[in-house]
Amino acid sequence: MLNKQPIPSNQQTGQSIPIRWIVSDLDGTLLDSRQQIPPELVRRIARFTQSGGRFTFATGRTLSAAMPFISLLQVTSPVILFNGARIYDPVSGTYLTEHYLEPAAVRHVMRMYEEAGTAGHLDLLLFHQEGIFSTAISEQVKQQMRKDGVVIEKASPLWMESISGKVTKLMLLGPEAEIISFQIAASAIPLNTVQSERQLLEVLPSGINKSIALSAMIRLVGAEADGFAAVGD
Repeated sequence: MLNKQPIPSNQQTGQSIPIRWIVSDLDGTLLDSRQQIPPELVRRIARFTQSGGRFTFATGRTLSAAMPFISLLQVTSPVILFNGARIYDPVSGTYLTEHYLEPAAVRHVMRMYEEAGTAGHLDLLLFHQEGIFSTAISEQVKQQMRKDGVVIEKASPLWMESISGKVTKLMLLGPEAEIISFQIAASAIPLNTVQSERQLLEVLPSGINKSIALSAMIRLVGAEADGFAAVGD
């Protein structure tokens, strides 16, 4: 059960509202170059929550990759994962919302990857349930595993296509120029893409992003948008 905390609006009080909620990105924002949250920042977040504030984050990461930071910061508010495709409640241990790519979109990306992947030195990652899968475990896939602290399993293209109805998101890894070219080609379909890092392109369910997920989260907790601050790189 969510702990709903109604917050009065500016229209009701006629006064400015202090920030009650902070929603932060992880990579490039909370995390340093070692993929850690600096101790002083952990202490500042603790002071904010101890004074009555609510802290959470919105990230492109999976639950397993986000869980160490949920535990470290003792987050009890809903967490936005997969760049908005899922909202997770740490208290109940369940997903509050889940969105999936259209099977046709998955098949489109796989065909595009088959045509451009090898020549462009790209790797395709598929996110299904709590697992991450790739057709090959290249060096850049290994780097992604080390960066996010996750396990990426090898899977055949045939198997990946067989579960196309339950894919949370797809990710392309590779040189920035090739990533941009792939994104331009994907826009003609069109597909919902975001270049979340220079060498990383994510394909998300239609109409999904962090902003939309944050609006959904605000409604779920019964709060007002005026009480929120969102922080990212």
